[in-house]
Amino acid sequence: MKYFFALLTSFLLFSACDKDRPRRGLYWGEFYATDSLGSPYVRYDHSIDISDPSESTLTINGAVLEKKGKTINGRMGFTKAFPNSVGLVLSGKWRVKNGYYIIDGDFNTTEPTAIVFGTFRMGSY
Repeated sequence: MKYFFALLTSFLLFSACDKDRPRRGLYWGEFYATDSLGSPYVRYDHSIDISDPSESTLTINGAVLEKKGKTINGRMGFTKAFPNSVGLVLSGKWRVKNGYYIIDGDFNTTEPTAIVFGTFRMGSY
């Protein structure tokens, strides 16, 4: 019986810690922007890797971003959505909805011929 309570306590502590940060793993991403003529477009990346979530940082595609509570800020690593950019600067928040982790907010990046800015949404599989 005492092993059952020890296991239950460990599970509850582990579950509580996971609620403080996004889940690690593979995410999909959608990046919404407007071209120079004012036409909206969407770019996709279905291979975003989120790793090493902690109380103060989160790694996205190999780059460490700052995390304060639900807020995430910083430059993420390479993304297939913008292959010619130096890196996307993200400013967003994370949440859990129906068991899936979602990060959304604003982004900007510099490509060879333009500065691109818009909104993004990433979700866990």
